[in-house]
Amino acid sequence: MHKGLIFYFMGVAAYRIHAYASAIYYIDSAVSEDLKNEPENYNSPARLFLRLEGEKDEQAAKAVVQDAQTRIEDKIHLYIELNNASTKKVPNLSMGDIRKYLLDPASSLNKPELRSLAATFITFFLEFDYLFFQLTIRKEAGTNEPFFTHLFKGCLLFESLLKKNPGVKAKGNTLEQLLSSFSKPLGIPKQVKISAAKLENVLSALEINDDSFTSAIIMTGKLRNTLGHNMGRPDEITKHQYLQAYIDIAVSCLHAISTLYRSDS
Repeated sequence: MHKGLIFYFMGVAAYRIHAYASAIYYIDSAVSEDLKNEPENYNSPARLFLRLEGEKDEQAAKAVVQDAQTRIEDKIHLYIELNNASTKKVPNLSMGDIRKYLLDPASSLNKPELRSLAATFITFFLEFDYLFFQLTIRKEAGTNEPFFTHLFKGCLLFESLLKKNPGVKAKGNTLEQLLSSFSKPLGIPKQVKISAAKLENVLSALEINDDSFTSAIIMTGKLRNTLGHNMGRPDEITKHQYLQAYIDIAVSCLHAISTLYRSDS
C-alpha cells in the first residue's frame, strides 16, 4: 500500500481529536510520499489538504480541509477590515494569495524549510479555538503553558515569515532589526520598540490595543521578547488577553505575507 494513504488518514484522525500539529505532520508526510511516487499528481488529496483547498472534490478529508480553511479565512476577513480602515493601505489578502505565495510552494517543492513554515502557519491558526475553549472552562488559576506556548509559536512564525520572505532581503538578526529593515513595505515606523520588562505589562497593554497593523506588530514583538525567556511565570492570562494576543499575532503574520511575499520567485 502506498504509505501516503496511511499517513493521510492518520492526519485526519489526529485532526478530529484536536492534535493539529500531529495532523499536519502526517499530512506533510503523505505529501512527501506523493512527491516521491506521483510528482505529477498536483491535486493529490494530501497536497489539496496542505494547500487548504476545501472546494475541491475527490478528497476523503474534504470536510476537515473546509474547516481548516474557514478558520484562516475568518482572520483574513479581519485583516481586510483593518486594512480598509488603515491610512497606509496595502493590497488586500485572500485565501488564494496564501496558497499561491506560501502553501503551494510548500506542497510542490522538496524544501523542508518551506514545509515547516507552512505547517507552523496552519497549526497556529488551528490550535486557537480548542485552546480558547480549554481556557474558558477553567475556574481556578493553573498552568498557562498551553496558551503561552501557542502564542510564542505564533511569534516565532511571524519572525520566520520575515526572514524567509522571497521578495525583500532580510537585514539583521534580531526581530527589532528585521522590523527596521522591513519598515517601508510593512508600513510601520523605522524604529519600533518591542522590548518589555515584564509580561504582566504586555498583557495589560493588550486590553487597550488600537487595532492597527503597527500596534499588532509591536505587541507581537513584545510577546516574542517576554514569552521566550521563562515558562515558570506567575502571570495569569485572561480570555480577552489571549484572544487579543492571538489576533495581533495572526494579523502580523498575514501582514508579512501580504507585503513581503508577492513574488513569483
